[in-house]
Amino acid sequence: MRGMDDYLAPGTGLTKEERLQSIFEKYCDTLKAKNLRWYFAVGSRWDKRKIEKFLKYFCIPKKLEDVVAFLDTTVFKTSKEGLLFTKEGIIVKEPLNKLYYLEYSKLQEAEVVEEYNDAGYLTDSKLIVHFRDGNERIVFDYYIRKHFFVDYINEVVKFLSGFEPKPV
Repeated sequence: MRGMDDYLAPGTGLTKEERLQSIFEKYCDTLKAKNLRWYFAVGSRWDKRKIEKFLKYFCIPKKLEDVVAFLDTTVFKTSKEGLLFTKEGIIVKEPLNKLYYLEYSKLQEAEVVEEYNDAGYLTDSKLIVHFRDGNERIVFDYYIRKHFFVDYINEVVKFLSGFEPKPV
């Protein structure tokens, strides 16, 4: 059986996995708040240790090879909350909430919904992820820049919706 790496993404000359990695790299510097740090799976031993700590703490059945990067959102960098970007989706652990998974293949789109008062001032802004099955999820967004996250998700979804596996 052929693996994901055996197929080229249409028009790119890259494998599906390489194309997803390039989309992540395009947005990673603009996604996070300034005080947060990325830990990359291909980075230093310290980076790998932080990612493994998150995986182990939540008993996530993923290997380090499946991970692209981890964004630790805790104040003291304990690796107990954050976003874990994998090759298939994003595992999110928000403050005071359970862990959940945004699998790329099940997403339809993401959007920012903003509400304004009568004077024209922004009163509320929510980051909403819509799933193909009609469900939606509001994502806790205090540690990421919403509009860049929406652009990232929508670009990944657009890429995956047009992906047709072709033998190399």
